[in-house]
Amino acid sequence: CNSCSGGYDVHFVPETPDSTMYVRLDALNGDTINVTLLEDSTRMTLSFAAAKQAGAIHGQLNIGDSLAVMADVKTKAVRSVINLSELKGFWMIQGTEGDGMRLEPDGRAISVGNKDVSLSHWKIKNGMLILTYLNAEADEEKNVTFTTLPDTSEIVALTKDSLHINVNGKLYVCVRQTEIITVNQNDVNSKVLDFTAADVDRAEEKAREERIKELQ
Repeated sequence: CNSCSGGYDVHFVPETPDSTMYVRLDALNGDTINVTLLEDSTRMTLSFAAAKQAGAIHGQLNIGDSLAVMADVKTKAVRSVINLSELKGFWMIQGTEGDGMRLEPDGRAISVGNKDVSLSHWKIKNGMLILTYLNAEADEEKNVTFTTLPDTSEIVALTKDSLHINVNGKLYVCVRQTEIITVNQNDVNSKVLDFTAADVDRAEEKAREERIKELQ
């Protein structure tokens, strides 16, 4: 992700339909899982044997956790699983000087440390992690226009303590941060590309509205 290094070109996400199913894991029986769709509470039984063999299960299958599942609706065969409960949280990027990101439960994303980029929100789309950035462009009269730029990455590995993501062929290793960090507000303000608090609030509100529409 750009929050990891800020040194690569943004990989735009094509506008393709999202086949992700958001579910709660109710039971685990051998190579099958019983889940409830978060959208309408429909209950389903799915087989994850193929996903397990392909190494496409990212995170633990913990009862009660929220999962993002890609599956064949007819055969009930799972192609990939991402544990959203484990993906959410505060991640620090190894090999950087304090760069990281916070993935909030409501879909907001916050850059940490990196002065060159500002995350807006995140989601899973067709088995991929989509991070959206807030970009500011000023015209000759110094009028600033804010736009959002989506960037896609592949989750290679996920545990409760580590996240490995592949961005344009480069692997980034993230470690969960569990300690409470006190941050000076002036430092925070200087790390969001001179955005005002109101600018960030508007972007986050827009992100929340878009996320709600997607889940309806």
